Amino acid sequence: MNRVIQAAGTGFLEFRGNLERTENGGGPHPLFRFRKVYAGTFVFSGATLAELEEVYYYKEQQPVYNYHLYFPALSPNDTVERYADLRLRLNQLCAGFDHTRGDRYDAWARADPLKTAILLDISDVPGSLEIQVHAAFSAPQW
Repeated sequence: MNRVIQAAGTGFLEFRGNLERTENGGGPHPLFRFRKVYAGTFVFSGATLAELEEVYYYKEQQPVYNYHLYFPALSPNDTVERYADLRLRLNQLCAGFDHTRGDRYDAWARADPLKTAILLDISDVPGSLEIQVHAAFSAPQW
């Protein structure tokens, strides 16, 4: 995970695989203007899927990057145990980050130029866990 956090400084260039899809934001108040979703190329520690998002919220704005790792769980107990283990490891790794937690998630953030943030949650997909690493840039990285 330390390698993932360090890679945020390059826009996750080394983790970007093939382009899977592009999406335009829709509706009167879209969440984003445009995004590209790439297959992630770095799967580790039992993760079953890695995905990288390059998101543009406003015209002329630099992209924001979200790197996702998904972990399966075989049972509710396994999910709880794996979540506790990942939270413990992230707490150790993110010693300089501010930590907050809520129902079904933990988040770590720091006030660096990239606005790096890490989210660990039990996602909406039953029996799976997700880690998301977020980085926002003031200048293009790719």
